[in-house]
Formats: sequence, C-alpha cells, structure tokens
Amino acid sequence: MGFGGNPMKYELHRLRYHPLYKTWLNMKQRCTNPRRNDYQYYGGRGIAMCDEWLESFQAFYDWAMDNGWKKRLTIDRLNVEGNYCPENCRWVSRTVQSQNRRKQKSNTSGINGVRFQRSSWLYDITVNGKRTKKWGFPSKEAALEARNQFIMDNNTNHQIQKL
Repeated sequence: MGFGGNPMKYELHRLRYHPLYKTWLNMKQRCTNPRRNDYQYYGGRGIAMCDEWLESFQAFYDWAMDNGWKKRLTIDRLNVEGNYCPENCRWVSRTVQSQNRRKQKSNTSGINGVRFQRSSWLYDITVNGKRTKKWGFPSKEAALEARNQFIMDNNTNHQIQKL
C-alpha cells in the first residue's frame, strides 16, 4: 500500500482529495498562519479552531458528513465573533453566508444594512442575488424598522436586528 500496511493511513491519505480537505486546510490556515492575508480577520482577531478539528481532519470530516455537508455549501459560523467548532458552525449556501457578517469598520450606524447617504438614511438588503435599496428615512431607527419589516414580509433568512 505504500503506507506501512496501515489501512487507516491509506484512508486518511485518500481523503486529502475530498473537497472538504481544502475547506479544513483553509480554515486552519486562516486561524493559525499569520503570513496569510486573511489571518487578520480570523486568527488575528482571536478566532480559533476547536482542538478536535485542529488536530484531526477526520474529526472535521465526520462532523461535516453528519451535519448536512453537500457540494456548493460553505462553512458558516453562527456567531461571527465565535470560533470554528461544532456548536458554532453549519453548512449554508454562499447567499445565506453573506447575510451572517460582522459589521464593517466603515459602518457608522452600528446596524448591518443601514447607513446614512447624502441627506437621508437608507437600508439595503440582498435576497437571492437581487438587491433592494430604499432610502429617504429620517432616522436610522426608521430605516431599521423598514428593513426588519421587509425581512418579515418576504420571509428571508436575514436576522431581525435591534438597536
């Protein structure tokens, strides 16, 4: 076999060609390798991988298979400030994942999807690749209320936000 006859080593080597291996390796590197460009957004902010996954691709693979992984799904942290671990991760489409984002540094309202532009407050939201943008609100509270109402009226996967 080329692996000292150990079938487990052969199986792990074979899994290196599975799409999840690249996901696992990238996740591990984002959290542990300061030379990566995106480290500052993960390991540099204190985001880590649980020891179980960090030490074992097999453990990550088994969790993924038991928790709905399919091709074209991406790993998503429920709490964007939390670690990569079974309790904080799920498999979602890229559209859903894009809705679970931390506030950007340029966000002056403190609310995702709400900002001041020109002379009024506005909200924007993207659902199934279609962006909706409404403006003319007198306050960020009014823009947030309208955005939350849009989410409820259209039954989107976006989170209802509070001030």
